[in-house]
Amino acid sequence: MRGFQVNGKTDEAVKLMKQTKVYPLAKISSPVPMEFINGSKQNIDTLFPDNFHFFELLPKLVDEEPLEVFGPLERSQMQTIGIEKDDERKALSDEAARLGGAMARANTYGPPSSYFYPDRKWQGGPEGNTYLFKPDGAPQIDARNNVYYMAAGNSPAMMAKNVGKGSQYLWTYHDANGDYLDGAKTYNLHVLPDIPAENFWSIVVYDSLSGSELQNGQRLPSVSQYTNPVVNTDGSIDVVFGPDKPKEKINWIRTVPGKGWFPIFRFYSPTEAYFDKKWKLEDIAVSPERATNIFLHGEAVVSCQLMPSALAQACTICSPQPRDFKDVTKTGLRAGRAAPGATIKAVRARTAAVVGAPQ
Repeated sequence: MRGFQVNGKTDEAVKLMKQTKVYPLAKISSPVPMEFINGSKQNIDTLFPDNFHFFELLPKLVDEEPLEVFGPLERSQMQTIGIEKDDERKALSDEAARLGGAMARANTYGPPSSYFYPDRKWQGGPEGNTYLFKPDGAPQIDARNNVYYMAAGNSPAMMAKNVGKGSQYLWTYHDANGDYLDGAKTYNLHVLPDIPAENFWSIVVYDSLSGSELQNGQRLPSVSQYTNPVVNTDGSIDVVFGPDKPKEKINWIRTVPGKGWFPIFRFYSPTEAYFDKKWKLEDIAVSPERATNIFLHGEAVVSCQLMPSALAQACTICSPQPRDFKDVTKTGLRAGRAAPGATIKAVRARTAAVVGAPQ
């Protein structure tokens, strides 16, 4: 269950949450009063352990939940290892838990069977699968483990197509070049205008090892509608990921050198443009060392602090009527496009649109 902010405040959501009642059906006539715990600003560990403690929690789960919660496959697997006190088995189980965690990470972070967009690196819920991951009755174990290990949970609404309702998620472990995201490098994500989410959107950064939100020293490792993001004149949004805070005012999520990370882009109440993919989320691009390039644009000279001089890339300055220009740099002449009457503006480097004009 999620509560949404109203006018930037949580009051309405908290009030609604406190109307919730959870109790056994057998006690419907005399339910136990609810207790609500404020977890704000508290250190709460919700991570799955990858040591013997996992096998201490598993029998508790079996004892507390109805038998029907566990399918025949899960019950069979638990029966083969036995849930009992045994020092030798404890050591073996400890090793098994660590190996299982490593296998889950290899499965999750390995090459996916498909991407949400054929020409991008973003992943989404496997097409044709439900939250049960049994499209034809046979369990898709690798696909299920991929999502469950990364997201630590699932629900029908997260997998079904509900236009204007529910939520959808996209995530990636790679940059535009196909390399794993590195906490020591700086990246840029350009988000196009008109994000297809009626309620709100957000992008959150997670630790690849723990699967939890990245502990980076910021209050929240995220950018969303609720963080009052910096918005470009055309309605687009740029998000910078990197260990060093940019000098200019920009949306920035700190990453940690030595730690792998991955983002999840959330769409709450997604519109049809999300499902038919008329709106696409661009790849995360490595931000090269910045250098000032000079662009000849008619009689005007446009200075760009964003486009790297060492790469041949296409860029646009906000305008529906682009015009050719030449990038005069040490690397030679490269074709590009700029808007008529453009002055010094933020130039959007498009790493996916590399132009190969003769040098």
